[in-house]
Amino acid sequence: MTVENPVVRSAVCRAPAATIWRECFADPSTWPQWDEDLSSVTDVTGPLEDGTRMTFEMKKDGAKFPMSLSGVETHRQLTFAGSFACGLASARGHLVLTPEGEHTRIQYTFGMGGLMGSLLYRIYAKEMIGGTEKGLENICSLSEKAAGTK
Repeated sequence: MTVENPVVRSAVCRAPAATIWRECFADPSTWPQWDEDLSSVTDVTGPLEDGTRMTFEMKKDGAKFPMSLSGVETHRQLTFAGSFACGLASARGHLVLTPEGEHTRIQYTFGMGGLMGSLLYRIYAKEMIGGTEKGLENICSLSEKAAGTK
C-alpha cells in the first residue's frame, strides 16, 4: 500500500522496548490511550500478529475503518493498514522500536493513499501531523510512567 506525503516522526523514550510494547501495543483495544483520534478499537480477530484484523472507530465523527496488521515483530515493529471508501482511500501506520542503551527510539510513520486519501491529506494535513506527534508523545509518556522513569 503506497501512501503519499507520509508523516514521519521519532523520539527517544526513557523505557525499554519491551515496556513500550506491553503498555502501548500488545493489546490493540488499548490503542486509544495513546492515539487520541480513536474512540475505540473493536472486532480484534486475534493476538498481535500478522493478519490480525480490527476496526478503528474515530473520535471526531464515529467513522469506522477496517485495519489489519503486518510486519509484526514483537518488541521491534508493527504496521497497521486498511482501505476504505470502496478502495478510494487507504491509511497506513508503521511503528519501529530501536533500543538505544536503556532507552528506545520510536519512529512513527503515518500516511494516507489513494485518490480520496490524497485529498483528505491535503485537507487535514495539520490534524494528521498533530495526531502523529501527539500519539508519539503519548506512547513515550505511558511507557516512561510504567518504567518509572517519568
